[in-house]
Amino acid sequence: MLVRVSGQIKKYDPEKLEKRITLLHGILMTMGNAVILIIVFMMLLELFGVSIGPILAGAGVLGFAIGFGAQTLVKDLISGLFILIEDQFSLGDKIKAAGFEGKVVGMTMRLTILEDEEGNAYYLSNGSLGNIVNLSRRK
Repeated sequence: MLVRVSGQIKKYDPEKLEKRITLLHGILMTMGNAVILIIVFMMLLELFGVSIGPILAGAGVLGFAIGFGAQTLVKDLISGLFILIEDQFSLGDKIKAAGFEGKVVGMTMRLTILEDEEGNAYYLSNGSLGNIVNLSRRK
């Protein structure tokens, strides 16, 4: 068992791991700051005597409408987050996904950019990638 674990540890490139940690740290800090700002704003409104009940109800309805309209975007963002957290592939890896095969030349939370052998660029939304085969991590 110890040999198996040490083999897994050797696979991780410290530079790659540091980049992932930095990216995830930035994402989590941004989300945390947004939540804190919203809470502080609501507390200030309450402090000045503004009833926040109707504001929260309106924000809930607005959030529902935006969420319903932005389902695809949210799906892409969540898929992108899981791709990063699970380290399914990295920049420079050769992958097969959504019927395309190529080298990963760009990644955002919303999309992945593949380049095939002829130099064609494919912009694939992370939510549409489906099952991914990472050809760079063959055993």
